[in-house]
Amino acid sequence: MANYSINQPSAYFQAQLYTGNSSTQTVTNGGPANLQPDVVWTKCRSNTSDNFLFDSIRGVQNQLHPNTTDPQGANATSLTSFNSDGWTMGNTGGMNFSSQTYVGWQWKCNAGTSPSNTQGQRTSLVQSNSTAGFNIIQFNDGGSTGQTVGHGLGEVPSFFLAKNKNSSSGWYGMFPKIWGGNQSSGINTTNAFGTVSGFSNFTSTLFTSGQSSSSDHICYAWKPIRGYSAFGTYKSNNNADGPKIFTGFRPALVLCKMTSGGTNWRMYDSRREGFNPENNYLLTNSTAVENTAANAELEIHSNGFKLTNAEGDINYNSENVLYAAWAELPQVFTDGVPVQAR
Repeated sequence: MANYSINQPSAYFQAQLYTGNSSTQTVTNGGPANLQPDVVWTKCRSNTSDNFLFDSIRGVQNQLHPNTTDPQGANATSLTSFNSDGWTMGNTGGMNFSSQTYVGWQWKCNAGTSPSNTQGQRTSLVQSNSTAGFNIIQFNDGGSTGQTVGHGLGEVPSFFLAKNKNSSSGWYGMFPKIWGGNQSSGINTTNAFGTVSGFSNFTSTLFTSGQSSSSDHICYAWKPIRGYSAFGTYKSNNNADGPKIFTGFRPALVLCKMTSGGTNWRMYDSRREGFNPENNYLLTNSTAVENTAANAELEIHSNGFKLTNAEGDINYNSENVLYAAWAELPQVFTDGVPVQAR
């Protein structure tokens, strides 16, 4: 059996559940490895609320909302520290309202260390974790379109998110290596993937920025790491015996978006139910509560995930669906022992 480079994925990604208390609260991860996050993305499960997103380049208290076009806002009662195994926050209702239930998805990068990258025409700050295949990039477009920017990932990103943090403008959600280097659907929308000028011409080191606002932009870029992360596309079949997607690991988080319009960005994780079928989802593009009414739609397996219902967002007709997934456990540990099924 093949061995993998990451034996314990929870050192690089975790989904953590918590209950709000309307006061200061420290959330400690429950995974087998400690994780000091560099990206924390939270969503209320039990009440309508924005998605909240923080990272260690922009710094604590600086919130973005993936479901809106809002610029970055400073909020002293939001996330106040990235800790050695979780985070601390204040009493902001969307993140910490009393008795409401929440989930926090977290990625580790490089503890906020973000050296300058001068490979492009515009200097960028790039925080990098080559083991996990994850970089955080911040740059200023300088008011000129067509400028190249270094992303430092070492290959064309398979999954790429970006936002102008200074203005009321939409998000970019892109799969450059998989679905074209200038195809995007905003993660705050249900739009189809279509040609954009904002980000294009991805290479192993650079991308071209089509922005011209003299604003700061934040980007998140991933490449696949065997046994830890996978990105790709599948063809829906509108059938209860839906496609089986092999990732080479037991997923902790699966994000799916159909390439056609009118469809949501869905997020499934292994913590919110903890057993199959994993049919409760949250949306990146909505304030909606966790969907618990749907029929079984997605099962998490030891080596991937499977669609188990004919439905409109991720298994409708014969459509292309893009996905991103991160591991709870590899299919095979580094000592060659296979992981047990759920």
